[in-house]
Amino acid sequence: MNKHLSIYITFCCLLGIFHPGSAQVPVTTQHTAATPVIRPSAYTTTAYSSLYIWTPAMITTDTDAVLDTSHTAAAVKLTTQYLD
Repeated sequence: MNKHLSIYITFCCLLGIFHPGSAQVPVTTQHTAATPVIRPSAYTTTAYSSLYIWTPAMITTDTDAVLDTSHTAAAVKLTTQYLD
């Protein structure tokens, strides 16, 4: 029984090797045209996912003093909070 099964499996494998219909033959000789992928448009709204907090390193009650460009970077501390 084992010998018959071995012969059958060998025959099926050899039949698969020599079978001429297993090759994929193209139906047409013309090449198909490539279709470009349409790119999506840019976002129209901007979602901010971070919050910037400017904290003065000096004692002041004037909010414009924090935004004054004449001060150095050491006079104001920037804190960034990221939101998800």
